[in-house]
Amino acid sequence: MPGRRGPITHPPAAVKTAPTSAGATALGIALAVLVAARVVATVLPGGWAWGLNALRFLPPAAWLLLVVAVAASVPANARRALPLWRAGGRWLTERPVPASLAWSLGAVALVLVLPDRVHFAGDFLLREHAVDAAPGTPATLFPQAMPLDLLLHDRLARAIMRLAGLDANAAGRAIGALEAACLGLLAARAPRALGATGAAAFAAAHIVFWGGALGLMTGYNKSLSDLGLLTTAVGLFGVDVANRGRGGVALGASLALGLAVHRAGLLLVPAAGIAFALGLSRTAARGASLRGMRWGAAIALATLGVLAPRLVAVITRFDPRTNFAPAEVMGAGGPLAAALAGTRPLDLVNLLVFVAPLVLVIPFVTAARWRDVSRSPAAWVLASLVVPLVGFLPFFHPSFGLFRNWDDAAATGAALGLAAAWIVSEVAMDPRGARLAVTATLVAVTAMIQELWLAAAPDRGLRQIDAFAAGPPAHAAAELGWTWDFLGFRYTDLDRWDAGANAFEHAAAIAPSPRTLRAWAAVEILRSRPEHARALYHRLLERKPDEAVAWLELATLSMRMGDAAEARRAATALLNLDPGNADARLILEDLGPAP
Repeated sequence: MPGRRGPITHPPAAVKTAPTSAGATALGIALAVLVAARVVATVLPGGWAWGLNALRFLPPAAWLLLVVAVAASVPANARRALPLWRAGGRWLTERPVPASLAWSLGAVALVLVLPDRVHFAGDFLLREHAVDAAPGTPATLFPQAMPLDLLLHDRLARAIMRLAGLDANAAGRAIGALEAACLGLLAARAPRALGATGAAAFAAAHIVFWGGALGLMTGYNKSLSDLGLLTTAVGLFGVDVANRGRGGVALGASLALGLAVHRAGLLLVPAAGIAFALGLSRTAARGASLRGMRWGAAIALATLGVLAPRLVAVITRFDPRTNFAPAEVMGAGGPLAAALAGTRPLDLVNLLVFVAPLVLVIPFVTAARWRDVSRSPAAWVLASLVVPLVGFLPFFHPSFGLFRNWDDAAATGAALGLAAAWIVSEVAMDPRGARLAVTATLVAVTAMIQELWLAAAPDRGLRQIDAFAAGPPAHAAAELGWTWDFLGFRYTDLDRWDAGANAFEHAAAIAPSPRTLRAWAAVEILRSRPEHARALYHRLLERKPDEAVAWLELATLSMRMGDAAEARRAATALLNLDPGNADARLILEDLGPAP
């Protein structure tokens, strides 16, 4: 056959054990449950199913995605599509160069066509504004950032802006497109690393690609997207090392980059360690050269040694009070008591299914095929990748909440997606489970297309966030306060002033900070309701009379309203706080002598 590189072979220890019918049954049940859950999520109110309910907020045409997923769950339909999947798998495994190029270019096109226009995830807006600011600002705003993070997402972004004449958002999208291209290359390589052929190969590549990490490559200019990509790389190269004793340098380099880009790269160390240990024993037993693995381990260990002081400093000084033991968590009995308190169990389930659409197949099939799974070197590598990344989540308490800070779980989603891809390919390699390759692929693809589509449609994406904030269920006050605050600013950016004022009103009811009250007042001015705005300034200044900028804004507003007495009072109060304030003096000069 033209372009054939030879059949995929496995060393004796990596030969697959034929899956039992129990594995296919368990996989079929898991996929059916996932499809049913997405159907039910379309009618659940509020934010009960925020990890599954994207379709509820999309236009009617998007329901075709659900129809496709449901249709793929019908065995007869899946069998009809199986020849196409087998052809796709042969292309991936027998024509790796053109297949990799096509996947890479397709990934770039996808993220450029569907950019994130909602800007809700994590520090999206803060990072974007930091790149727009003067050089050096990101290091000040983000003291936890690792060196490679600042290099890629500050210096490179600024260089792209300068050389290509782009704004900060477009620069972030350009970097995301490069990351997506790399993810496409890894997805195309996944079947060979996992030892999958035919329909199983086609499914494995799709499941690796269509995961939560992809959602951060649509404009989110932060290292968590890099970490998701590198988690995939560590997993794939780790499986290759454990099974075949090759890819040691690539594994070590991937781990080194993960450590350099984000402190959570430390969670990838166990998987790399297990892979190196299994690979060394297998290679030594065959009498093959250990040079590649020695170099890979040396690269990783040297990087860890160089970055250890920085990693320790950030983890001990920044993370405890910010992400794991903030004041509200300590006041609720500490991290252990707060791990599963309130709505957190529900949010953790939503988070996992959001970043890993096929997460449910992992426990279902593993339980059904435990004996076969436990004997595989790949399983040990993937388990050591998944367990640390999932295990930290119950104790992770970001200030914005898990719904908005899902970006911190993108690497977890990458690890779970890789584990799901391996499990699906193991089952689909047997004729009894082959049709499930079709179902699994379409369930994963349609789920992530829904998420990308929703993030690309700001009005619809904001409706989902609004529904989450309005409830049910009721979430923690701090999380809701930040959510309403975000909605207020984004609605205002989109000139939806009524919705913005409503959001700021909710935010102020939870936490009437000067920032929120001033923003609310600004929206009331845009709504041509100056009296409401002035009442908000009075409310703010009664609580915090030393807020100089609020006195200036009140004086300016009063001038526009023709209330000279109020303008004089506000400008005088500002001068008492800041005797040299030029704006206050100019207002008083315009008003003339006091009557």
